[in-house]
Amino acid sequence: MNLSGTNSLYFIAIFILFINPLCLFSYKTFSYNETEPGFQVYQLLTYYDGTSVVYLNKPINGTCSEPRIILRIIHPNGTVDKAEVDYPIPDFNFCIIPNDISMSLHLVLYRHLPDYIYVLYENSTDINSASYFALHVTRTGKFISNTYISRVSVINGAFSKFGNMVLHTNEENGFLFYNPLTETITEWIYFNNSDSNGNFLPINNGRFDQEISDIFPTIDGNFGIVTRIHKSTSNSPHGLIDPTELTFELYITFIGPNKNADGPYLLYQTSIPNLQIQSSCNVAYTTRGYFCILNMKDEQNEDPKYHVIKIIFQNSGSVVDVETFSDIELYRNLNENEFVIISNVYHGGFLLTIFKDSEDTLYKTFQSVILDNNGNYNNTLDLPENIKIINNYSTGGFRNNTFVIVHQEDNYTWEIYSADIPKFTSNDNGYNNPNIKATYPSINSKIPLSLTNINITYNFQVTTSINKIFIYQVNNSDSTLRQTIPGNSLSFTYSADNRTINISILESTFNQPNAKYYIVIEDNVVNDLETNQPIIGIGSNIWEFNTVDNQDIFAEDATGRFSLTTEGTKYFKSLSSYNQTRFLLNLRVYLAKSIPLEINRLHAIKYESDKSQRILLSLSIKSTSNLNERNVDHIIKDLDLLIQYKEVTPISLFDTTNFIDASFGFQRTRNFFDDVKFHLIGIVIGVIILCLFYLYARKKHSTVKYLVMD
Repeated sequence: MNLSGTNSLYFIAIFILFINPLCLFSYKTFSYNETEPGFQVYQLLTYYDGTSVVYLNKPINGTCSEPRIILRIIHPNGTVDKAEVDYPIPDFNFCIIPNDISMSLHLVLYRHLPDYIYVLYENSTDINSASYFALHVTRTGKFISNTYISRVSVINGAFSKFGNMVLHTNEENGFLFYNPLTETITEWIYFNNSDSNGNFLPINNGRFDQEISDIFPTIDGNFGIVTRIHKSTSNSPHGLIDPTELTFELYITFIGPNKNADGPYLLYQTSIPNLQIQSSCNVAYTTRGYFCILNMKDEQNEDPKYHVIKIIFQNSGSVVDVETFSDIELYRNLNENEFVIISNVYHGGFLLTIFKDSEDTLYKTFQSVILDNNGNYNNTLDLPENIKIINNYSTGGFRNNTFVIVHQEDNYTWEIYSADIPKFTSNDNGYNNPNIKATYPSINSKIPLSLTNINITYNFQVTTSINKIFIYQVNNSDSTLRQTIPGNSLSFTYSADNRTINISILESTFNQPNAKYYIVIEDNVVNDLETNQPIIGIGSNIWEFNTVDNQDIFAEDATGRFSLTTEGTKYFKSLSSYNQTRFLLNLRVYLAKSIPLEINRLHAIKYESDKSQRILLSLSIKSTSNLNERNVDHIIKDLDLLIQYKEVTPISLFDTTNFIDASFGFQRTRNFFDDVKFHLIGIVIGVIILCLFYLYARKKHSTVKYLVMD
């Protein structure tokens, strides 16, 4: 289950809760009927945009299913699309791993943000060649790439089927793969995020000779790897315990994409003997730093004691707080295959999902209980009793604190139940971030065209870090990137109290009247000034606002020039005449997207070479009678800014426009007639006046001459 995009922990225990009178939350139900019988819900993936993907399989016997990855894409509006991954994965991947108590298949699907899927599978059962591969597909099943990850480990002459991936919650980062090499050594490999072609490469790797307890993505783009040393302690002949002999130690190490491991740092240690401890660690979204939950079972006596504590720590490895969850104890009558998953929820608190055996060994029933930030009971999640699911992969959640679970109703029908979890943050202010107090523009506000400044006010003092802010324009269902602002940019300034950051924006960014925009703040754009802890950001479609409606004044057609860089000139000259024409056609298309405007307002691009043999390009822009559209003068100004600052504008996003020279900009071509037309008009008027004077004088002179002759 994944409520915050991070890993959860399997506790080999089940919770008893000292429950107050129940206050249940209403749930919603979505039902879907398949046209073909026999499908079973196996896995559920949830995405930040509210979309869910259900992976269905079709059993053919007690251990294997048909070799098909069948997907159902459920959109936020309730519509469902059918899809299937069209790639030949070896059939044995669709069978249950031998001797696996969770009855999991060899292959596993992972959510890859913003809208992709990784399928981790094995290519062979040959002990000499068996390897893990990651199949990269869209969430509609379209093939992107297939990449070798690592060899499948062989331990004591048998396969170790415990290779796993941890995807980062920030779509700019990649994933971590880890795999036991021996009974005591585990390898890890950090892969970068996939490029535009879907390819990704290993960029860092290492090994741990301690038992890995948990792995979670951090706010600053790294991964936290939690390791443990657990040993039994024998009592002395006199029945005394040596208080200096440690029985359990917990460490955190931070792994980055291109640096050495940072750590290990000691988080917790104890000398209590016969202590069983399970741990779950994650980002503390409602505060600054990270946390680990330790579930302890003291087995010294016949009547075991149970303790649960929360450790708060920072990315320096320093522990800042330890809290006890006093409101819970643990059942003693746990069956072998029963377990509890404890997950932190994005808006605070914890969700305990209890999975219990049912009469059908293939399915489990469950119950979910809500705890607040301090581990105190809050509520029981309102869901129907005895819902049966095939495994915990059938549960999930969204960042808006909605819990979802997929239930197999019968041979044709499956259902999704969803329930809202209360928020334990008091200062959210609509940003899904308790650290932000206010912004300008505010959510759902109206802003003037060509706004050149935005700001963000935090609840504490901050300093900028390395990640970025993105500004998008919404076009129907698509989003177009308008500007990128790096956190270490000179565009950032601070208020006197260091709580507000002011950000300069290009005039070309908010240039469309009556248009919708939103701003994304990556995690780790700012740090807490006092502790230097990275701060979470704002996701897509949250900080939204609109530009005002505006009528522009008419401006006539105009022509401008721009240039290719030295590399662009070299590339253009290397093309055939046909490909040069295609280059210019594509350049025109991507310039229209970058501005943005209708492409029919741009004439065909012409080219020539200047004295330095650099390619100069000429582009004419058509006027429009629609005063709700940007006029020619404003388009020329916008295009000049877009090109000059191309590293942070859409100009850098496309292969063709990226060859444009930023230093040249876009320069209006001087039109000789425009320059002299008023002079010409003046001359013409002057000539006309002189002619009129001449005719008048001639007429008058002729009359005088006639009178004299009489």
